[in-house]
Amino acid sequence: MSTQKQKKLFIMKIPNDIYIPEKYIVTENHSFYKELKYIIRQDYLISKQIFEENQNKFNPIKILVAFISEKTVCLNPNLIDINNLNSYEIQRQIQIGNPNLAKIDRAFSTVSAIPEYEQLCSLAEKQFIDWWEEKICPKIILKYGKLNLANSKCQFARQLRNAFAHSKINIDKNLKCEIKPVWQYLNLKEFNGEKVFDLMSLGDLINFWIEFEETELN
Repeated sequence: MSTQKQKKLFIMKIPNDIYIPEKYIVTENHSFYKELKYIIRQDYLISKQIFEENQNKFNPIKILVAFISEKTVCLNPNLIDINNLNSYEIQRQIQIGNPNLAKIDRAFSTVSAIPEYEQLCSLAEKQFIDWWEEKICPKIILKYGKLNLANSKCQFARQLRNAFAHSKINIDKNLKCEIKPVWQYLNLKEFNGEKVFDLMSLGDLINFWIEFEETELN
């Protein structure tokens, strides 16, 4: 196999050979259907600009490592038609540690994607705010009778929304957040003044969306 083909397979490949990648189908019935679709499409457009000088090496598949949750997330914009309501697919795979970035840097030509990732996170923040305010908050109030009575996962979503709106975590230490805003091991109440994406990744946010859908909305 040629070196070029090896590189292509390495880049396209989901991170490990131990766990089978899971296809996750997002339908129009998912509360985050539109929001995630916009994030995936925007990622493609931004990435394409970064690689515009060498399009033959551009790979539109995005792999997002998780910081605090269990699964790596793999996005493919080629599966999405932005103008319809068809179902689309993402893939997730149980993550084993963190990728060996030094090894990758030695073996392949790399391009900094920090500006792209920051733009993508900014878009995700806006989409999450819209998702919470337009679709979720009224359902949670209806389910629990009062927002303050909702469980830790709902409080986590609520405080994510607030942090995204104010560019940092800022939780009132009085009685407005009696139930701790916790997901996985992350308690947002302990990180006032921090930025959300310094504590969790965009992959974690997508994992949270999926878990929230399955446990709170079904």
